[in-house]
Amino acid sequence: MACTVAFSVFSGAALLAHEFWLVPDAFQVTAGGMMRVRGQNGMKFPVSESAVAVERIVDARLISADGEAKLTDLSKLGTSLVIRGTPRRVGQHIVAVRLAPQTVRVTTANFRMTLETEGAPEVVAQYEREGRFSKSDSLTRRHAKYAKTIVEVGERGARAFSLTTGYPLEFVPLSDPAVLAAGDTLAIRLLYAGRGLPSVHVRAGVAADSLSGAPAPEDLVLKTNADGIVRVPLERAGLWNVRTIHVVPADMGPGADWDMHFTTLVFRVGVVDGAGSSPGASGAMAPVSLTASGRGLVQGPPVSR
Repeated sequence: MACTVAFSVFSGAALLAHEFWLVPDAFQVTAGGMMRVRGQNGMKFPVSESAVAVERIVDARLISADGEAKLTDLSKLGTSLVIRGTPRRVGQHIVAVRLAPQTVRVTTANFRMTLETEGAPEVVAQYEREGRFSKSDSLTRRHAKYAKTIVEVGERGARAFSLTTGYPLEFVPLSDPAVLAAGDTLAIRLLYAGRGLPSVHVRAGVAADSLSGAPAPEDLVLKTNADGIVRVPLERAGLWNVRTIHVVPADMGPGADWDMHFTTLVFRVGVVDGAGSSPGASGAMAPVSLTASGRGLVQGPPVSR
């Protein structure tokens, strides 16, 4: 009886999916200066509830139009993973991190509930029609997470937003987020195994702003079109994220019945200035800090070791 209870509690906890986001201290740094990006692991963007173990990082890269570089300065600070690097070439850079997959045994009922909670009811219906769900009471679920953000180094350098990481699941902007402002729309393509992924629910949201006291609005729930493209209306300035999950019968090798791929993209949306443009590729952005209370964003100094 004790084993049954323990299994039920564990399975219920597995329903709580934690996202993994990359949040820069500043979205613009000087060439050769220190870049700090935090890996935030939690359920409410961009607050981190616990730090991802450094050992789980299987890939951390800085990607620019001039090439790629490994990011090896990884540490923990409080509830955040901290990634440091010193990009020396002027231009836009993608910071990309891939976490090692984790495997868990869950009840079949809870697995279905997880899919529905994460916004994939069509997947549940399709797989039930196809008879893919296990006839047993439990199954093995494996999940992997991939995260990206975009940082400017110097000013007016080569663009990198359209470059890909090669991760199984990723968002690729179709226009430069750095030049967009509140009121614009950002088109993003969702790639799975390098191809556009159609008819997938995507969630997009902006963080609360502790300076103005404006709370975070409800997340937008959008859906990719036949080409895997989703259009995100950027309703206000601030720190934005888009995120989704793709669930398939195990495609990462043996050891699991199902694989769950989580992916996120974080970017900054500026305000329209007097000339009708926004800071980004050609204008400095203030550093970003997160409040200890988790209320959202404040402007302030970057974290230190």
